[in-house]
Amino acid sequence: MGEPAMNGLDQLRARLASLRRRRRLARWIVAYSALAVAVLWALAAVLLGDWLLDMDYPQRLVMLGACTGGVLWAFYRFSRPWLAWSESLIDMALLVQRQEQIDSDLVAALQFESPEAPAWGSVQLEQAVIAQAAEMSRRVRPVLDVPRRLISRRLMALLATLAVASACMWWFPEYLRTFVDRLLFRPAHYPTRTTIESVTINGTAIDLSDRKDIKCPYGLPLRL
Repeated sequence: MGEPAMNGLDQLRARLASLRRRRRLARWIVAYSALAVAVLWALAAVLLGDWLLDMDYPQRLVMLGACTGGVLWAFYRFSRPWLAWSESLIDMALLVQRQEQIDSDLVAALQFESPEAPAWGSVQLEQAVIAQAAEMSRRVRPVLDVPRRLISRRLMALLATLAVASACMWWFPEYLRTFVDRLLFRPAHYPTRTTIESVTINGTAIDLSDRKDIKCPYGLPLRL
């Protein structure tokens, strides 16, 4: 008679463990999607500022520090609250009991696993409680503490950000390579489209279509 009861209790524990994993996954999705969006938009801000202002090393350090502060603020504001706690199987049993509006049989069945349980009273009563809890485990449904609309919004924000970032990397790969080099403080400049309309050397206009050498007095400076 003891073996079926233990099998039923194992089933209850498996369902509660699966429920706990689903809740933890939902919290991770909400937390880390917000963090990923914050990091990507911070990098976009650094790239835009560096490209528009042609920042030198100190300016880039200040910009990186400011964006890092923004990412940390976003983590503490939008991610950390969903990562601040963990749940045991007893916690999950209490949640299920409140959702299903049932008595404390689930928690009691889990507590009967302890080595001291046979000394608490009738073993037959304990096995009956475990069997009843195992039957109730079939009614266990997901108990999510994260609103589904919040999960959808943050996933959509992450997908939209990734789509924009992918499109920019596809259309402007040379800017991305230059940005990475400048983040690593290597000597690099963003691509430009310079058009030379005219050239004047020491006050003399040069015909760009003429490939003749330009003669200037030796030792004098050139004014272009």
